[in-house]
Parts: sequence; C-alpha cells; structure tokens
Amino acid sequence: MGLGLAVVHGIVTDHGGTIAVEESALGGARFVARFPSLQQSAAPTSPDTSSRPLDILVIDSGSTDAAFLERFLGSRGHAVVRATSADSALRLAASEDGFNVVICDASLRAADGAMLSDALLRSPGCRDARFLLVADQGRTTHRARAADGRSLTSVARPYDIEEVRRLIEEE
Repeated sequence: MGLGLAVVHGIVTDHGGTIAVEESALGGARFVARFPSLQQSAAPTSPDTSSRPLDILVIDSGSTDAAFLERFLGSRGHAVVRATSADSALRLAASEDGFNVVICDASLRAADGAMLSDALLRSPGCRDARFLLVADQGRTTHRARAADGRSLTSVARPYDIEEVRRLIEEE
C-alpha cells in the first residue's frame, strides 16, 4: 500500500527517535531506528493517550492497516474490537454495550447485500456511534449525513493517521 516506511517514520519521530538507512557490505540496505533513553527523553509535545477513552469497532476483512489501527488506537487508551467479516461485525453491533466509533471498510456488504454501514446504523450497539468509512478510492476526506442525522466521514486509503486520530477523537 506504500504506507510501511512512512508509518514507521511517523511512529519513530513521534517518540523522539530517528530512522536512518545504512548500506550493507553484502548488498541491500538496513534501516536503523534509534530512540532516546527514558532519562534523556524530553516531555512529549502532544499527549500519548486520548483525554477520553472510546469504545471503537474496526471492521476490515483483511487489510494490514486494520491491525495497525487496532494497535495505534489501543496504545492511545481506547478499547478496540476488530471484526474481520460483516457477520461478526453485525453480531458485535447487536450488543447493547455500544460503540462510540465505528471504522468500517466502505466496500463491505451485509448478508442481504446492503452496505454494511447501513445495517450497522440500525444496530443497537451503534446507536450513538460516529462512523468513519475507509475507501480504496475517492476524496481524501468527505463528510455526509445518514438519514438519522449522524455524521458519516469517508477517508480514502492511504490516509494520514493523524487526520484519522483527530476524526476519531473529535479534535
């Protein structure tokens, strides 16, 4: 997807580190990440955790960015549940516990052929959730309204993780 090195660079620099490429005597390259020790580390410029933990449902049938999102959001203090199919997502959304945010692959469909996001909007566990739809094409960010007035935000891959974080945490 072309996100690998850019994501690594962002994570390393966010933690005060550096990343460099070195030539190998045997050919190829070696990437070296260096981080400051805890004693030398300066205070971070932005908080590492969200001020308000959220319950987040991430639905994606197989892209590698879903696993990254799960780890990233979990590290910020959010409770993240990942569903890899429309059926498992609908079962989770049927729960009365509820989610604050649903991040859904925009191409997934429910068993009846309807867009999964439409089915989730009617689920008890998503009654108050904000929706972030991830598409493989389209505009970088597009906001729309569901029939019940809730915000539906579409983000195209590859996306800016900081933009996604702000959308999720409503900054």
